[in-house]
Amino acid sequence: MKKQGSEPYEIIEFNLAVNGRAHFESFLNDQRFVPSHWHDSLEIISLTEGELMVNIEGKQYHLHEGDCIILPPYSVHSTLSTKGNSALLLQIPADAFSDCLGTLGKNRIICDPFTEDEASQAGLKRIMKLLFKIMDLKEENGPAAGLKSAGVLLDILYEVYSVFSDAGYFSSDPASSRKNRERLSAVMAYTEKHYMEPVTLSDVAGELHLQVNYFCHIFKENTGMTYLQYLNEYRLGRIYQDLVETEIPLKYLLERHGFNNYKLFRRMFSEHFGRTPGEIRKNAI
Repeated sequence: MKKQGSEPYEIIEFNLAVNGRAHFESFLNDQRFVPSHWHDSLEIISLTEGELMVNIEGKQYHLHEGDCIILPPYSVHSTLSTKGNSALLLQIPADAFSDCLGTLGKNRIICDPFTEDEASQAGLKRIMKLLFKIMDLKEENGPAAGLKSAGVLLDILYEVYSVFSDAGYFSSDPASSRKNRERLSAVMAYTEKHYMEPVTLSDVAGELHLQVNYFCHIFKENTGMTYLQYLNEYRLGRIYQDLVETEIPLKYLLERHGFNNYKLFRRMFSEHFGRTPGEIRKNAI
């Protein structure tokens, strides 16, 4: 069985003189499920072929060729490709151009890729053109090449924040948000390390030195799901990848990845993928 997954065929890392690095990737994807996660970068995905399901903070978008979506920094999201796709991906660290953005950087980014608003659709088309422009930067050499790439990134940020930012939507306390993000990072790192084990709420809350009820409240408030839902979704993602990449029998995959409730697994698998594990494996190339 052929190994599936993301096969990047063009990656560009931009050294930013201001702060951090921006990451651009043009990739091919067969069958892949990326469970709920977040990062500190503004992320833009533009489909050049195929389909991609994107779930962002409880809202689901079914992207096709020519569609583009903007994911705000720190937003919890997951992606699913059951039929394969190719796409352009750009990630810009949230603080990379903080000096340029000023108070705009605190605004919430709201992007509906299927909106009928003409200004929003025009903005998405301009952003997609700029993403293709980045593809040409791989041919650039010389000491001034970085300036040109930074200029394109600024053009993209201008489109994002002039068209899709909403000052009235985002009003959380920066210190509190930062603390909660640090907590979420610790939870996700703990989950990645221990998900194969019988993890309990007490185990995870103890890692953060929090009471269980308070931990559950913080986690759901910041992710839109309970921790147990997140844990099982993470396990589901690992099982999904092994289904398309290996021929290991399903019952052993459940044991390997800590999923000991078969009825719950079947229900969640059907809800997430709309197919049986056997169908997913059969369709793997």
